[in-house]
Amino acid sequence: MLRRATRTLITLTAAAVMATGLAVATPAAAGAAAPAPATLQQVGVQLHALWSENTPGDVTRQLDLLQQMRATSFRVDVAWSSLMTDGRGIINSSYRSRLDALVAGAQTRGLRPVLTIIETPCWASSAPEATKLGCTGAYWDRGVTKYAPASTADFAAAASWVAARYGSRIAALELWNEPNYVEEGVSPLVAPDRASTYAAMVKAAYPAVKRVAPALPVLAGALSFADDVFLKALYARGMRGSYDGISVHPYNEWRAPGAAHDIRYYKYDFVQGLTKVHEVMLAAGDRTPVWITEMGYTTCARGADKWCVTPEQQGTYLAAAVRRAAAWPWVAGFFAYNLRDKGSSPSSTEDNFGLVTRNYAPKPGVAALGAAFAAVRTTAPVATRLQQAPAVATRALGPWKRSG
Repeated sequence: MLRRATRTLITLTAAAVMATGLAVATPAAAGAAAPAPATLQQVGVQLHALWSENTPGDVTRQLDLLQQMRATSFRVDVAWSSLMTDGRGIINSSYRSRLDALVAGAQTRGLRPVLTIIETPCWASSAPEATKLGCTGAYWDRGVTKYAPASTADFAAAASWVAARYGSRIAALELWNEPNYVEEGVSPLVAPDRASTYAAMVKAAYPAVKRVAPALPVLAGALSFADDVFLKALYARGMRGSYDGISVHPYNEWRAPGAAHDIRYYKYDFVQGLTKVHEVMLAAGDRTPVWITEMGYTTCARGADKWCVTPEQQGTYLAAAVRRAAAWPWVAGFFAYNLRDKGSSPSSTEDNFGLVTRNYAPKPGVAALGAAFAAVRTTAPVATRLQQAPAVATRALGPWKRSG
């Protein structure tokens, strides 16, 4: 997750929400079929288990905790820049060993991770030479790894290597992280046209992965917030058909899922935003499922940031989000962000998204999410859940109007 931009919020009353124009699903007829079971194929939490700060003991502790929470999966970032540091096809044996151990440890606990490929190695980066400086020194601190690859074929080869090695032992392979995100000139994907660049990366990687692991789901998007505008741009650039699911990070800021919210800012709302993304997908002829690969709340000190919530609220809100997602038959997975606090500063927004503290003291979210995961786990494919879903009609509630 990246630091989120702040914005002005207009608080609505419940009555005002009823005038937002949000479409509400209603049974098509009195004799409609019973609702589909509220289930999800994959439930889990984001880990940063491959970061160098993690000891083997840390990884074991984190995997054990996920198993205790009844997770089926977890999401972990795999840095291409660390996997192939020294050149095309040259594998860093130390990083490979750590990734091997993580996947093996997951397998022994009945977990199948989602691996997210991020960051371009310096040799493959499109960063200008004035920034790369011959890949000398701490080039990562100069932002070199955030630049898009100069060749999509190199990215496809990296994705293919990961898919071939781990294949059926992982739940999905996700291509990059938040390519749409940019704030104050900072982005996880630096390119003149991020939509065109990312679509080209996906279109190159998908067939390469399928050649070596035909059954492995490939996820594209990894959208920061419910960014339907960027998704439309990806469709316009021909990305549809080059993935098996659209991944989204529908953060709900500090609010409970489904709380009253100004419809004009649907992008920043869990329910409104995901509903809009799904509508855009259907309009584009995209029937692949949605994967929620990040969604969380930070327990930073109240007053430090609008995003800060109490530990009790974090657990309650995340459990509610899981159950809400499970009620949508077009959602395949939910991954909370994240397992362990990144730091120990009470005033830091980013440090405190963890379900456990830096010292592994559990917050209420561990028990709350564990109960929610146990309630919604399933092995039924999304296609089956879609077939079980009742026919619905949409009822427009009228245009949004600001009172006063």
